[in-house]
Amino acid sequence: SSGINAEYGVHYGDPHVFHEGCNIHLVIKTSEVTVDSLSVECFHAMCKELAYAECFFDRSEADTFVSSIELQRRDGVSGFIYIDGTPLRESFAKRKDFHAHESTHHRYTAIPSCSDDPTTCISEIKSFVKDHSRMPVTELTPLLFHSPTSYYPLFGDLPVLVAILTHHSIQSGNFSPLLERMSGKFYFSLAVGFVDADRYPSWVSGMKPKSLVDVEPDSWLYQYPRFVIIDLHNHSHAAFLDRSGGEVKMDIVEEFVEDYLKNKKMVPCNGI
Repeated sequence: SSGINAEYGVHYGDPHVFHEGCNIHLVIKTSEVTVDSLSVECFHAMCKELAYAECFFDRSEADTFVSSIELQRRDGVSGFIYIDGTPLRESFAKRKDFHAHESTHHRYTAIPSCSDDPTTCISEIKSFVKDHSRMPVTELTPLLFHSPTSYYPLFGDLPVLVAILTHHSIQSGNFSPLLERMSGKFYFSLAVGFVDADRYPSWVSGMKPKSLVDVEPDSWLYQYPRFVIIDLHNHSHAAFLDRSGGEVKMDIVEEFVEDYLKNKKMVPCNGI
């Protein structure tokens, strides 16, 4: 039977749909006898601390051990990050497709055996999940952006390059290569996301410079895609890519990001 322990964020049964602000599902299988003897209770405690993930156990018995952990990410990437008796470094090495940037992989080269040091083992699993919870490109919603408990675990203190796209553009995937390139190139400087302008017209209407609110309907402010850089800690200012020059190309977006990262220049906006 399926159920949930709300206090610990621990579910029993098969994974459900991803909730807003959650990018990761951990599917945890258990057994009465294992090689590493990693207690289920230890993972209950770990799951409580993972605000950006939900854990799904195959049964609720407390006196069992974890036999495997499969990480499933919202963007469809999935794979086992722990298998009983297999060194963690081997399991982690197979998961290079999880991340937009490979610079974190060196962290997991000297992990002790889980049977020898279960505390360190669980800590490393937690770190790995945290490192890989961020997708290359994240769909943003008003609820996600205005909820620090959801936003911060995904992006930390990084500013976010937001592509404001029509629903048709999102469905066609036309801008996916551009956004994924931005994510890879500027991974440690800013996060990358997109907003559906047709789904959130009221929210998008605030993503305009305050000095240019009263403009003609054919202004670039009403043309998509638009690119904005926003900050969790400052909802009254943003950086805007001026589209008055016409078509938006990859090199123009790169210059926009590089200029922002160099000067951190933002202007008052209508309120994000």
